[in-house]
Amino acid sequence: FTGFIGKYGVGKNLPSDSFDYWKGIPGQPKYEHTDENGKPVHLTRVMGDQALEFLDGTPGEKPFCLSISFKAPHVQDSDPRQFIYDPAFEELYKDVNIPVPETGGDEYWEKFPEFFTRDSEARARWKIRFATPEIFQKSVKGYYRLITGVDVVIGKIRQKLQAANLADNTVIILIGDNGFYLGEHGMAGKWYGHEESIRVPIVIYDPRLPKNVRGKK
Repeated sequence: FTGFIGKYGVGKNLPSDSFDYWKGIPGQPKYEHTDENGKPVHLTRVMGDQALEFLDGTPGEKPFCLSISFKAPHVQDSDPRQFIYDPAFEELYKDVNIPVPETGGDEYWEKFPEFFTRDSEARARWKIRFATPEIFQKSVKGYYRLITGVDVVIGKIRQKLQAANLADNTVIILIGDNGFYLGEHGMAGKWYGHEESIRVPIVIYDPRLPKNVRGKK
């Protein structure tokens, strides 16, 4: 029993007929939505509700596979606010000062050759997101709040699995498609071959594994 929720990032020919449960979205969806009563609701929360709906509909006699492609923490490129998080997390990190990366100073950007810095998309986006201390704090906190939204959804999914007596036999794989500059080397985004840009996070949780082989890197 298969399901797909969220960003379908490889074209507009959506394979909805290939899944039992389909909530795929082409392209880059918007973060801000409304529910059936017209009240604002964040996209990450919508996708979380869809995941719970999928789990409620799984037939007990079949194994299941659900793929969730979150938009978060991707920026909303067309919006000057960029990192549009759920207002429920407005207070998160409010009184925290996020340190600037060690390689975030102008001197690191200025070390690059002219051919590299000319017409740089990574630098243009840096100016929007990280150019001043105030903008840096706003952007990074927004980025972290978006990630927290995903974390909350994963927590609700795990609670649902526990309640349905499925937790001990369900493998969870968390993976990203790229790294992300948060001002390192004077850049934003995911454009070049630095560690921050190319390293891909992956965590595999398999509750069936014996304890002596868990926690491996």
